[in-house]
Amino acid sequence: MWLNSRCLGWTLTFDRRLVLPGDRTLRDMARMAFAEQENAAIAAVRACAPPKQVQAALSHAFSKRSGPGGHTVLEWLRTPPGKHGQLTLSEVTKKIECLKSLQVHKWKLSAIPLNRLRAYSQEVINRPPSATKFLSEDQRDLRIVSFLHVTLLDQTDLAADIGARCLTDLYHKASGKVLKKQAESAVDLRAERVRLKDILYDTQLTDAQIVAAMRDLVPKNGENFAGTRAQFVRETLVKEQAPRMSALLNALGVLEIKGEETDKALKQLKTLRDLSKRGISSLPEGFDVSVADPSWHSLLEGPDRKVALAALKASAATSLKKAIKGGKLWLEHSSRHRNRADQLIPETQWAEKHKSLIRALSLTDNPDKFLERVLGRVKAGIGQLVQAVEDGALTIDSQGHIHIAPIQALEVEPQVTKTRESMFNMIGDAQFGNMLVEIDAKSGFSQALLGRRAKDMAELKAVYGALYTHGTENTAKGVCAMIPGLQVSQVTMAMRATEASGRLREANSRVIEFQQSMPIAKLWGQGDKASSDSMTLDTSRYLHSARMEYRRKQHGVGIYVHMLDTWALFHDQPIVINDRQAAPAVDGVEAHNCSRREDQIRLSLLAVDTHGYTNAAMAIAKLLGFDLCVRLRQLSERKMFLARGDTVPEALERLTVGKVSLGKIRAGWMDLLHLVASIRQGRLTAGEAIARLGSAARGDPVHAAADELGKLLRTIFLCDYFTIPEFRREMHALLNRGESVHQLQRAVYHGRVGVSRGRRADELRAIST
Repeated sequence: MWLNSRCLGWTLTFDRRLVLPGDRTLRDMARMAFAEQENAAIAAVRACAPPKQVQAALSHAFSKRSGPGGHTVLEWLRTPPGKHGQLTLSEVTKKIECLKSLQVHKWKLSAIPLNRLRAYSQEVINRPPSATKFLSEDQRDLRIVSFLHVTLLDQTDLAADIGARCLTDLYHKASGKVLKKQAESAVDLRAERVRLKDILYDTQLTDAQIVAAMRDLVPKNGENFAGTRAQFVRETLVKEQAPRMSALLNALGVLEIKGEETDKALKQLKTLRDLSKRGISSLPEGFDVSVADPSWHSLLEGPDRKVALAALKASAATSLKKAIKGGKLWLEHSSRHRNRADQLIPETQWAEKHKSLIRALSLTDNPDKFLERVLGRVKAGIGQLVQAVEDGALTIDSQGHIHIAPIQALEVEPQVTKTRESMFNMIGDAQFGNMLVEIDAKSGFSQALLGRRAKDMAELKAVYGALYTHGTENTAKGVCAMIPGLQVSQVTMAMRATEASGRLREANSRVIEFQQSMPIAKLWGQGDKASSDSMTLDTSRYLHSARMEYRRKQHGVGIYVHMLDTWALFHDQPIVINDRQAAPAVDGVEAHNCSRREDQIRLSLLAVDTHGYTNAAMAIAKLLGFDLCVRLRQLSERKMFLARGDTVPEALERLTVGKVSLGKIRAGWMDLLHLVASIRQGRLTAGEAIARLGSAARGDPVHAAADELGKLLRTIFLCDYFTIPEFRREMHALLNRGESVHQLQRAVYHGRVGVSRGRRADELRAIST
C-alpha cells in the first residue's frame, strides 16, 4: 500500500509537470523562512521595547552583582530556585523587583509567540554571559529581551507557587500544634476526671464544699475546648504564626493581582494595603466581616483587634490562593496564571466564528440536543443495571453499595508461552549500550536530538552520554568514567542540546514509529486506547518542586506517563506529586491527538486511576473527542447521578443516587464550548484549562456546567463498567500495563535526582522524557 501511494504521488507530480526541489534548495528555503521569522521578531522587539530601556537593561544584566561570588546579574537571574521556603520566595521577589526596575513589565511582546520567546531565552541560559555579550547587536538584543521577558513570567509563576506552598506549610505547622495540644488536653481531662470523681464521692465534704472544690478544679476563665479542629487550627495560625503570615503577604506584594472589584479576596487585600499605608496595626471596630469567609467571622469580630488584623491577613492569604488557582483572580506578567480572557479566543472572533468552530468539534451550540443524547445513554445504562440485578450478575446491599463478581483470569495458551520463551532465548544477554546503538541505527533518534546527523563518533558518544546522564541517577563525570575518550564538557553540551524544546519528544516518536512497524505490535492492540499513571522519582528534599510521598515517605517529583495499548510510551511530563492528576492525563491525550500525522490513529479512550479523574476533566475529555475512564477506589461506594425529576427504577431503590442540575449545564454550555474551542486552537493547553476547573473554581458557571455534565458521563461509564465484563477486563489490562512499565522505569533510574539537578523546568522535563 505504501508503494502504491508513493507511485500515485509520483504520477500526480508528473501529470501536473511539477519538479520537486533538491535537498539544498529546500534547506535554503528553510533558512530563508527562519531568517524572516527572526527579522520579524527583531522588528517586534524594536517596536515594543524602547532602545534606551534595552541598553539600560543590557548594561545592568552584564554588570557584577554586589556580594560574594562576583557573578553578573544575568547569571543571578538565570540561577534556578532552591528549596521552597521564605528565603527562596524572598530571592524570587528580588528578581521580580529587579526586572520591573528595568521596565521589563512594560514590554508588550505579544507579537512574538511565547514558545519562540522561550527558545531565544534558552539560548541565553545555555551560553556563558561573555558569549552572549559578543553577539551582533540585533541578535543580542533579541535574545536578552526575550530572556528578561520570559524570566519575569516564570518568576511570577514561581512566586505564586512557592507562596501557596508556604501557606500550606503554615497550616501544617498549626495543625501539628493543635494535635499536640489536643493530645495533652486529653491527658489533663483524664486526670481532672479522676480528681472530680474523688471530690464528688468524698463523704466527708458538704455540698457547699463539693461545689467550691469543683469550681476550683474547673475555673470559669479556664481554656475552652469547644469548637472544631479546623477552628483551632485557624486560631493557632492567627496567634502563633502571625509574623510569618505577615512576611508572606509582604513578599507577595510585588505581584500585580488583578480581578473583578467585587471579588472578596481582592477586597481583603485592598483593605490590608490601605491599613498598612495609614500605619494602623489593629483592625478597626465595625469592620465589614462579610468580605471574608464565614469561618473567619468569629476571629474578625473578637475583642483583641490586633488578633483580628492577623486573622484578616490569614483569611486574605487563603482566599487569594484559592482565587488565583481557580482563575477568579489573575496575575499580570504571568504565563500560567493569566487572565482567562487572554487565554481564550477573543470575544469578537468567537461571536463571528463560533458556529464553524463548534462544528469543527463535532458538537452543537444547542445544549438540549447534546443532553438528549447523553440522557438517552444514561437511561440505557440504568436499564442495563436493572437487567443485571434481575439476572443476578450484580447485587445492591442495604447501604446502597454495588457488588460484582471478580474478574476471572483468562487461560494462557501454551503456544503463547512457548513463543515468548523462544523470543527471550533468541534475545539472550543484551547490554544496554549495544541496544541503544542498534535502536539508533534503526530509528535515527540521535539525528532528532542533534537536529542533524552526528559529525563524528565523538559527537555521537556525547549524545549517548547525555541520555545516560538524564535517564539515570549518574552524573556527567560518572558517565565519562564509563565511556572512554569522552569529556565532561562534551556530555554537558549534549545535555543542553537535548533539553531544547521538542527534541527529546521527537526522538521518542522515532523510536515509537520503529516499534510500531514491527508486526508483533498489531497483536498488542489497535493503538486507539491508552492508559496513564504517575511514578514518583526520588529527589533531594531541597528541590523546590519536591514533595513527600505519603506511601514511601520519600521526597520526590512525579513523572506522569501515557502508554498506548501497543506498549508505546508516547507522552510524559513532570508533575508535583499529591496533586490531582486529571489535568496532565487529559493534556497528554489532547497533545497526542492534535500533533498526530495523517497516518496516526486518534485516541478514543484513556484509562486512569482515581487520582487522574475529576468530573470536570471527564466532561472536557468528552467534548475533546475521547472518553476518560477511571478505575475508582472503593468503586462499590460510588454513587450514580440522574437528572432532577427522573425516578429511580424499583430494582435500584437501594442504590445511592445523586441529582444533576441540567439548568447549570445549559447556563454554562456556550462558555464551556468557548473553552474547549480555545484548547483545540492551541491558545491554552487542556492541562491549564482543567487545572483552573478544580474545587477552587466553585461558583464559576463553566466549572458548574463541566462538573454537572461529568456526573452524567460518569454514570454512563459506571453502568458499562458494572454490566460489561469485557470492558472491565480491558480497562484493567490497560492500567496493569502502565504499572508494569513503572517497574522498568525504576530499574533504569533506581537512584534519586541529585541536589543540583532538576531545579530548572527544562532539565526536569529532560529527565522525565
